[in-house]
Amino acid sequence: QFRAPRVSSGVKIRIKHKPRIELEFSRDNVEEGDSLEVVCMVDAYPTNIRYDWFVNNVTIIGETTKVLKIENVQRKNDQMKIKCRATNDVGSSEATKVLNLSLQPKMIKNPETAFGRPDETV
Repeated sequence: QFRAPRVSSGVKIRIKHKPRIELEFSRDNVEEGDSLEVVCMVDAYPTNIRYDWFVNNVTIIGETTKVLKIENVQRKNDQMKIKCRATNDVGSSEATKVLNLSLQPKMIKNPETAFGRPDETV
């Protein structure tokens, strides 16, 4: 006697893993005076994630969400290393991104008028 195969409902299997991280800036071209959001994009299971932020390897106290907001970016912030650490019950992962500002030239010394004779260096 022939019996039709039994079909069971789908089973979902979730594998626990530590966070996988990618950092994204809210804008590609950042200039002096701009505001910037850095988003810590995380894929993890379990999904109870703790976020820690670092700027040039210094912990930013009180920043515990997936978005770091930086207001009024200054020239001194050029080449700043921004790091997010995401932690769940399985482990931790980190991602770092460097802020490259689009800087305008800065006049260091005002030009001076100089006079000279031909073939003379002034």
